Amino acid sequence: MLVCQSTLSANASATATVYVNPSEVTDLSPGDTFLINIDIANVVGLAGWEFKLYYKRNVLNAIEVKEGSFLESAVPPHNDTMFLPTIDYNATHGRVYLACALLGSGPGASGSGTLASINFTVIGVGLTPLSLPQDQTELVDPDIQSIIPCNSWRLCNDRRKRYRSNTCTPDKNHY
Repeated sequence: MLVCQSTLSANASATATVYVNPSEVTDLSPGDTFLINIDIANVVGLAGWEFKLYYKRNVLNAIEVKEGSFLESAVPPHNDTMFLPTIDYNATHGRVYLACALLGSGPGASGSGTLASINFTVIGVGLTPLSLPQDQTELVDPDIQSIIPCNSWRLCNDRRKRYRSNTCTPDKNHY
């Protein structure tokens, strides 16, 4: 089973990264379960996020999603977060659609941590990327302004780009 990371960059001096952790899971058989995290690193002032994670549903089945602790770490007293999980499918791919936002006021979360955790069951033999499409992921600050514009993403997807390492450095010939 192959899982690929996505990296996004705001500019040369500041880089935030959203990625699947672990980056690769192997040696699994039908019936096995495993957990992945969607982690974020080096972000400043995160007040909300959403993403869609795609996978081949003939290989995996998402069975549980949980909010990570990162955004909750920025909750001011007497406030909370709103976590909205959805697991749905189309004819070929499975999809996990998650969103979370701070309720109330506050500066947002800064640093690194886990946005969400997803449990999967292996239901078939094969390889599947866990894909975080650039145009279906958003990070916002407390003023609901994009922290990282979508067009600044560098996406690593094993079907569309070649990459040199699990840090997802795309081969510039495959943009």
